[in-house]
Amino acid sequence: MHRRVLYPAGVKFTDYVDFQINFLNYRTGLLIPNTEVWVGDRLAMRINSLACKGEELDESLATIGVFGDSATFGSETDAWPFHLDIPGYQALLTAVEGHDFTRMQERFSELRAKVKFEGVIVAGSWHNLAYNRHDEVYWNEVFDSFCGKDHKTAFCTLPAGIDEYACEHGIDHWIAKGAKGNPFAGWGSWPTSAEKTREIYAGLLRYNAFVRRYCKAFGAVLIDLFEAYRPGDPEVLASGFHDPCHPRPEIYGRLAAVAREALEPRLPKRAAAPELVRFRPSAPAMPDTAAEPQLPGTKVYPLW
Repeated sequence: MHRRVLYPAGVKFTDYVDFQINFLNYRTGLLIPNTEVWVGDRLAMRINSLACKGEELDESLATIGVFGDSATFGSETDAWPFHLDIPGYQALLTAVEGHDFTRMQERFSELRAKVKFEGVIVAGSWHNLAYNRHDEVYWNEVFDSFCGKDHKTAFCTLPAGIDEYACEHGIDHWIAKGAKGNPFAGWGSWPTSAEKTREIYAGLLRYNAFVRRYCKAFGAVLIDLFEAYRPGDPEVLASGFHDPCHPRPEIYGRLAAVAREALEPRLPKRAAAPELVRFRPSAPAMPDTAAEPQLPGTKVYPLW
């Protein structure tokens, strides 16, 4: 039985939470299974029976579980894991907005009892960089918990729409005027000053360095999403993101290509399933000019 939420065409949500509350249970911090949100005749969100964003699993395909926070969850019906396109495999997007590593571990424990994972991608969480536990001993324990002999495990560095320039100048100027014509926002309630931008960016660089060392030491698959989109111009970099951490759909293809190149050779070869008519989000190429913001325009991410 499906739960369908209907809004009239053209509706605008003043705040992202007005949209999010339709598919996220604020008491549990989990997605509401079997939910669709429609705006007019446009599907804006689909949550399957496993409480994961996207369609039901296809039994003829092997499954790659993708674990992360809102940066991996993506925009409306789209997300970079949906563009992996590895023959014979499908992505189960388990990411939930606001989830830290503890919640990601809980999701993994719950879902591995229901789904046979051939691959597991740990996309990381911005909520364990500068608050909550963010020491390397903890990261190591978390990473170990996702590994196993019954599946191939990959770990992602975190991509970012900020660099050393933002650490020196802050991001208020992009919030005020946009980046290359695209709106740019602060990340939730995190301050936008140069000092606080340096703090979160330093945490991100330290985490990404740990990811690379861990994969090298233990033979896990490294997916270096940080390097997937790093133009030299700081404003062009920012224009590929909604805010410091949430990539725009225009760069989903780049992120997925890096993931596919790293993971596909490490997975068993499988024949592609017969072509089926299935919903498949598509991301436009990264534009040089302004684009209409996707619904919703304002993003507020709860910090559980």
